[in-house]
Formats: sequence, structure tokens, C-alpha cells
Amino acid sequence: MLRTCEVSVARSTSFSPLVLLVAVSYLGPQTCQACPYNVRETGFVDLGMERYVVYCYAGRNTPFDSLTAIEGVARATFRDSPITLKMVPWDVPQDHPALKYRQGTGNASAPGFVLVSPDERSRPIPVQGQGETLRPALQTAFRQIASSRFREILIHHVARHYAVVLLLEGPKAAANAKAREAANAAIEKISRQMKFMSKPVARGPVLLTLGPASFSEERILLWSLGVENELLAEPHAAVLYGRVRRIGPLVKGREITPDALYNILAMVGADCECGLDPRLIRGIGLPVQWNK
Repeated sequence: MLRTCEVSVARSTSFSPLVLLVAVSYLGPQTCQACPYNVRETGFVDLGMERYVVYCYAGRNTPFDSLTAIEGVARATFRDSPITLKMVPWDVPQDHPALKYRQGTGNASAPGFVLVSPDERSRPIPVQGQGETLRPALQTAFRQIASSRFREILIHHVARHYAVVLLLEGPKAAANAKAREAANAAIEKISRQMKFMSKPVARGPVLLTLGPASFSEERILLWSLGVENELLAEPHAAVLYGRVRRIGPLVKGREITPDALYNILAMVGADCECGLDPRLIRGIGLPVQWNK
């Protein structure tokens, strides 16, 4: 089993490129013993600390067979993913922590569902089905949480490359072209330096783009990246690595520069240090199915 640095795990968050650059400077010689792995390698380790939670709010009259079906579909669909189901009975105390996400979902007979991210953002998950139609409705809704066509493409590339620069395109072609140019420049620069890294990777970073026409199909992916509105006014860019973890901030519009993206990409190839705050080096995982 891959050994990781012995550090206390805190909640992942976003940091500016400047903070990331400062973090890189701390990845040099330290007084503590250095971890034998780089940041990219630790990104493939599932520490089991970060989970997306699907809360199921059972109604007072929800049939037992429906509850059994929900648990069975969740178990089959969320296997090999950082997603878990938590059942919330109808009669839980009013101070139950899960109730703050409920947002009026569910009724006396039909359960309601809410997806909550590791950083405690939430979104309702509609499940249109009751009785005999419940199971196929659950399978569709839960499958959309755990996987999508573009996320499968992400998994393929992030497992084989140093990292992925993901560009979410905006409505203006010129702005998209400028963002692509900045991403390619950062990729080219980091690729030239890879052979000098202590842990070279066979393939350099790769650029993947997602256009507005695909946003409706990729709602969960966009939401997990922190994009709440599917209509982007400007391009956004993120660096993904390991088990499809986002490292660094979601960079937007004019912030998408070769230097900003290079600074984030440089973190992926840096040596892991046991004294470094893990929030700076691990980033936040996205909901994907990482099978054999």
C-alpha cells in the first residue's frame, strides 16, 4: 500500500496562485524527513476522509421496499467512488445536522435526495419515480451523480498524464482562444521541465475543453468544480490530477494566464513534505468512479 505523509488531514479548500507559489517554495529542503512521493502520487491515494454524501430524507409513509431499493441502488452505483448514501429517518430530532440541507425535499410518502460536497455545498437531486418506477429512476439519478461521458474521458487522461488542464469555455470565441493559448503555454513550459523533476512522468499535461453545449449533461461536474451557474460569462480553467482531484483555484477570465496555470501545474510535480499543510497539496476530489 502506498505510504503517505504523516500529517493531519484538514478540509480541502481553494488557494490563490500566489499562495500556491509560496507553497512551492516550501517544498525544498526541510528540517523534517521528506516524503518519498511527489504530490501527483499522493493524489492517487484515497484517504477516505473526503466524501460526497447523498442524503435520503425518508417520508413518514415511505414503504420499506422503497428504502431497501434506495440502499441497494446506491451500493451498486457508488461503488469505487467517493460518494456515500446516508439515510435520514422522518422522525430525527430537529437539530439533526443533515436537516440543514433538506431544502423542503420529500413528502409523507416519497423520499427526497440532496447531494452534499466535501466543502458542504449542496444541491437537490430530483428522483421522479414511485412504486415500480422508483428503482429505474434511482438508477438514472444516481448514475448521473457518479459518472458521465466527459468524466470518463477525464479519468482516462488524468491516469496517464502528469495532469489535465480543464478549460470550461465561455460564450466569446476570442476569450476562449486566449485561454487555450495560455493553457498550452503553461503545458509546454512544464513539459520542458519534467525531465529535471525528481519523479519524472512519462506523459506531460494535456488540455481538455468542455463547451457550453455539454454543460447541461455535465451539471454535477460543473457543480463539483464550484460552478453553480451553467451559463458562464467567461472561460474558467482548473488543473486536475491523481484521482481527478482539483488542485489550486478555479481560474477565471483574465486570471487565466500562462504563469497562473504554470504555478498550479508545478505543484503537481513537487515533492511532498511531511510538514506541509495537506490542504495546499491535495486539493479536492471530484465525484468519479475509479474502478480497476
